[in-house]
Formats: sequence, C-alpha cells, structure tokens
Amino acid sequence: MISWLILFMLGAVLQNSKCQILPEYDTVPKTSFSCEGRTYGYYADPEVNCQVFHICPGAYGVGHYSFLCPNQTVFNQAYLVCDHPYNVDCSTADGLYSINNNFFSLEDNDL
Repeated sequence: MISWLILFMLGAVLQNSKCQILPEYDTVPKTSFSCEGRTYGYYADPEVNCQVFHICPGAYGVGHYSFLCPNQTVFNQAYLVCDHPYNVDCSTADGLYSINNNFFSLEDNDL
C-alpha cells in the first residue's frame, strides 16, 4: 500500500515538474490574431502561449470571438479544448489549424 502511495506521489511530482507557471489574465489580451481567410473554427493563439483561443465564424466581414482558458490551462488545438500545459505544445498549434476543416464534413460512413 505504501509503495503505491509513493509511486502516486512521485508521478505527481514528475508531472508538476513539466508545468510552467503561466500569467493569469482577467481579460482577454489584445493580439494580432485575425480570422481573415480562415474557415469556421477554433484557433489557439500562440502569441499568448495558447491561453487564448478564438472562434472564427467563417463569414466575410464578421469579426471573431475571443476567450480565455481557465487559469493555468491552455488551448489544445488538437482536441479543441482547454487543457493542462504539459499536454500541449503551443508551438505546433498553427500547424493544427487545418483540423477546423473537419467541421460540417461528412465521412462516407456518416451517410
């Protein structure tokens, strides 16, 4: 029993050692993110360590909606959710923006 407890605590320590302390925002910070030329979808904002994500409506001339993830979490572009920072590599977020192309698409087995 004690060995399991030690392993559990060691795992928690190792997990926390991967964490970084992120700034805590009370409002969405201004960034240079734009929805221009983007399809409907959810977009992590690497400019603020992915602590902010934007929803682009995909309509011409319409702005976008910006949201803060809860404190000490970041937007996981692969899963489109706010997540623990140790699960997210924010530097690759823009490479995953194409996941938004899956909205409103049907697979052959969906028909």
